[in-house]
This record gives sequence, structure tokens and C-alpha cells, in this order.
Amino acid sequence: MGVYMFFLRPKPEEIPPVEPAGTSTSQPGQVRDAAEDAVDAANSQLQQQESVDGVDAGESAAGTAPATKAGKQGNAAKGAAAGAPADDLKGLPKPVRAAIRDNKTLVVLFSNGKSYDDKAVETAVTKINRWDGRVFVHTAPLRKISKYGRIARGVSVEQSPTVVVADRQLRAETLVGYVDRATIDQAVVDARQNSTGIYVDSYLKSVDKVCFAHSNRWDSIPTYSEQVPMRKIDRTLREFDVVVASFAADLSAIKAPPKWRAFHNGQVADLKLVGAEFHKASVAVTPKTKRAVAIDRLNTLTTAMSPADKRVGKRFNAQNLPRCGSQF
Repeated sequence: MGVYMFFLRPKPEEIPPVEPAGTSTSQPGQVRDAAEDAVDAANSQLQQQESVDGVDAGESAAGTAPATKAGKQGNAAKGAAAGAPADDLKGLPKPVRAAIRDNKTLVVLFSNGKSYDDKAVETAVTKINRWDGRVFVHTAPLRKISKYGRIARGVSVEQSPTVVVADRQLRAETLVGYVDRATIDQAVVDARQNSTGIYVDSYLKSVDKVCFAHSNRWDSIPTYSEQVPMRKIDRTLREFDVVVASFAADLSAIKAPPKWRAFHNGQVADLKLVGAEFHKASVAVTPKTKRAVAIDRLNTLTTAMSPADKRVGKRFNAQNLPRCGSQF
């Protein structure tokens, strides 16, 4: 399992950062004791948010909450300014028209509902990140594509399944055939980035920027089968160590305002717990380490870091930071 986690699987869904090598003398127990209050505070903040939302923020329930009367009026004006005249929306289902007027990002699946691919994509779109109601998801039969001209204009929708992702200016991208949840989520992120930007909050912008830079570095590291020479496995571990240490340091350096302090401190505390275990493994495995010993050490690492690593990923996803969590 440890070998799979670090060498055979695709890039991980959750980030396993590590504290800088210069601080490796800290014992995991000492770090854990010092971090306990920060972790508890962050978990409490997450539970409070989930109790208000009813679901995890990163896994919104189907549909969107009704907007207030004032909010609808304000958003309708924005929609008109964005080039969506009321006459141009005739024929669209009422919920879709409302989503356009509310300046939401649209995810529309055209499906025949029969093939394996259609059913798989239908399941995928129900699980995408709704960005706290700022993304609207809708499924329609392919045979009714003519009714969606305002959305599908300029793109080709000729086969099922096809997912159309449209930004607030209704500039659309199509995903044809089978696509998974992560691919659709990325198209939504791109649509939001290209139109209005993903985040309004300056702290979240800073965190997302750091995640984006380091996830690219992480993806550039080559991975191998466990059958390659130990020197290659050793080099890969050392490169991972450097990248995640840099990531942890840059994330820790971001100044968190009071609103985000519990979240930030909890993330940093858990990343240190993950980092303490990860760095120990990268030091223990050398070119001269026996293969069986190295595999056992990676299994130990996976078990030791898993609880904190999962908490880190869950908090990132709950704050709509997929490039730090599920899409890292």
C-alpha cells in the first residue's frame, strides 16, 4: 500500500506536505502536543459550518437555495449587463433561466440516459463541487438540445453524453463522452477563473496561488515501479520531501486574518504532523536500503500520516480549495 501511495498511483488527491528539513529534529509527539488546540479549533469551525450548511461545503446537495428577493433583483441586473437579454432566454427551463440571471456557472449534461457512459456521467455531475450554490447543475435529454441554443451556441453538441460548462458570460466548453467528476470540477474552476476569478477573499486567493504553484512542482516529479533501482526511489522521495517542505513553508507564511485563523492554524498543525512522518521516511530510505525494508517503511508512513492528511484535505475541500485538496 505504501509503494502504491507514492510510486504507482496517479498523483494523490490530498496533499502530504512536510515541515522543512531543517526542523526534522522535532519529535512527532512534541509537535502533536503543541498542535492539539489548533487542530481542535479548526475541526470545531468545520463542524459548525457543516451544521449550518447541512452538508460539507465541498459536496453541496443537489439544487440551489432560493435567492432573496433583493438578491434576485440585483443579479438580474448583472445578467442583463452580461449580455443575456430576457428575450434570448425564451424556451429555456425556468431553473436554467434563473441561474443565468443569477450569474451562476452552468453545468449542463446532455444525455440519453441509457448507455453506461451516460449513467456514469450523470452520477459524476451530481457529485461536483457546487461552490456554495454558485454553480448550477442541470441534465437534459440530447433530443431537446434545440431548446438550449443560448447555452450551446458556438459549441458542438452532437453525441451523448456531452457536458457543457458555461461561465457567467455564457462562454461554453464541451466535454464529450465519458468524463469523471475531477474533470468536470476542473472545467468549472477554469470557467470561474476566466470570467470573474475564483475567490473574492484575499486569504483564499493567496492559499490557492500557493497550492497551484506547488501542485505543478509535485506533478513534475517522476514516479516509478518498485522494481526500479533503489537509487531512483530514493531520489523520488527526496524530491517529494523538498517540494512538500517548500509548500508547507509557503502556506505557513501566509498571514491569516482573524476569520481564518482557526482554519489556518489547524492546517499548519496537521501538516507538521504529516511532515514529521514523511521526512522520517525520506531519511530512512537510501540507495542502500533493502527493498523489503523500504516497502515496510512506506507502509508505516502511510498509516502514520493518514488521519492528519485526511483532515487537511477535508478542510481544504470544505473551503472550496480543490487545488489544495482533491485536485492537488
